[in-house]
Amino acid sequence: MPIYFFNFLAKPLPEAESYGVAASAYVNCWIEAAKQTEAESLARQYILEYGWEVESKEDSFKVSREAYEEDEERLPYFERAVSDGSCLVYHSWGVDTHDE
Repeated sequence: MPIYFFNFLAKPLPEAESYGVAASAYVNCWIEAAKQTEAESLARQYILEYGWEVESKEDSFKVSREAYEEDEERLPYFERAVSDGSCLVYHSWGVDTHDE
Protein backbone atom coordinates (compact mmCIF):
# COMPACT_ATOMS: atom_id res chain seq x y z
CA MET A 1 0.00 0.00 0.00
CA PRO A 2 1.30 3.51 -0.72
CA ILE A 3 2.62 5.95 1.89
CA TYR A 4 1.45 9.56 1.84
CA PHE A 5 3.21 12.49 3.48
CA PHE A 6 1.37 15.44 5.00
CA ASN A 7 2.53 18.54 6.80
CA PHE A 8 -0.06 20.29 8.95
CA LEU A 9 0.05 23.36 11.14
CA ALA A 10 -1.70 22.46 14.39
CA LYS A 11 -2.31 23.85 17.88
CA PRO A 12 -2.90 22.03 21.16
CA LEU A 13 -6.43 21.82 22.51
CA PRO A 14 -7.09 22.59 26.21
CA GLU A 15 -7.05 18.87 27.10
CA ALA A 16 -3.63 18.31 25.49
CA GLU A 17 -0.57 17.76 27.65
CA SER A 18 1.18 20.46 25.61
CA TYR A 19 -1.53 23.07 26.15
CA GLY A 20 -0.09 26.25 27.66
CA VAL A 21 3.43 25.08 26.82
CA ALA A 22 3.38 24.76 23.04
CA ALA A 23 1.81 27.48 20.94
CA SER A 24 1.69 25.52 17.69
CA ALA A 25 3.49 22.82 15.75
CA TYR A 26 4.17 21.60 12.30
CA VAL A 27 3.11 17.97 12.24
CA ASN A 28 4.83 15.76 9.67
CA CYS A 29 2.75 12.66 8.96
CA TRP A 30 3.62 9.53 7.02
CA ILE A 31 0.44 7.49 6.56
CA GLU A 32 -0.12 4.18 4.78
CA ALA A 33 -3.47 4.04 3.00
CA ALA A 34 -5.02 2.98 -0.29
CA LYS A 35 -5.97 6.55 -1.25
CA GLN A 36 -4.64 10.00 -0.40
CA THR A 37 -8.03 11.15 0.92
CA GLU A 38 -8.13 8.18 3.30
CA ALA A 39 -4.56 8.91 4.45
CA GLU A 40 -5.38 12.55 5.12
CA SER A 41 -8.47 11.61 7.10
CA LEU A 42 -6.40 9.21 9.23
CA ALA A 43 -3.67 11.83 9.80
CA ARG A 44 -6.22 14.40 10.95
CA GLN A 45 -7.85 11.80 13.23
CA TYR A 46 -4.50 10.87 14.85
CA ILE A 47 -3.64 14.54 15.44
CA LEU A 48 -7.03 15.13 17.08
CA GLU A 49 -6.68 11.98 19.21
CA TYR A 50 -3.35 13.37 20.47
CA GLY A 51 -5.22 16.50 21.60
CA TRP A 52 -4.26 18.86 18.79
CA GLU A 53 -6.36 20.73 16.23
CA VAL A 54 -5.31 21.12 12.61
CA GLU A 55 -5.25 24.76 11.56
CA SER A 56 -4.09 24.22 7.98
CA LYS A 57 -2.61 21.69 5.59
CA GLU A 58 0.74 22.95 4.36
CA ASP A 59 1.79 20.10 2.06
CA SER A 60 0.78 16.62 0.87
CA PHE A 61 2.08 14.07 -1.62
CA LYS A 62 2.74 10.38 -2.18
CA VAL A 63 6.21 9.19 -1.13
CA SER A 64 8.43 6.19 -1.75
CA ARG A 65 11.43 4.71 0.02
CA GLU A 66 13.69 5.91 -2.79
CA ALA A 67 12.87 9.51 -1.88
CA TYR A 68 14.44 8.96 1.55
CA GLU A 69 17.45 6.79 0.68
CA GLU A 70 19.82 9.71 1.21
CA ASP A 71 17.81 11.37 3.97
CA GLU A 72 19.06 9.69 7.15
CA GLU A 73 16.90 11.93 9.34
CA ARG A 74 13.54 11.14 7.72
CA LEU A 75 14.10 7.58 6.48
CA PRO A 76 13.24 6.08 9.90
CA TYR A 77 9.91 7.93 9.88
CA PHE A 78 9.04 6.51 6.48
CA GLU A 79 10.10 3.01 7.58
CA ARG A 80 7.99 3.26 10.72
CA ALA A 81 4.96 4.13 8.58
CA VAL A 82 5.66 1.04 6.48
CA SER A 83 5.88 -1.20 9.55
CA ASP A 84 3.22 0.43 11.78
CA GLY A 85 0.93 2.11 9.24
CA SER A 86 1.71 5.64 10.41
CA CYS A 87 4.31 7.94 11.89
CA LEU A 88 3.65 11.48 13.15
CA VAL A 89 6.41 13.90 14.18
CA TYR A 90 5.58 17.17 15.97
CA HIS A 91 7.89 20.17 15.57
CA SER A 92 6.49 22.59 18.15
CA TRP A 93 7.46 25.94 19.56
CA GLY A 94 6.61 27.42 22.92
CA VAL A 95 4.05 30.00 23.85
CA ASP A 96 6.88 32.35 24.89
CA THR A 97 8.51 32.19 21.45
CA HIS A 98 8.09 35.40 19.50
CA ASP A 99 8.94 36.11 15.87
CA GLU A 100 11.30 39.01 15.49
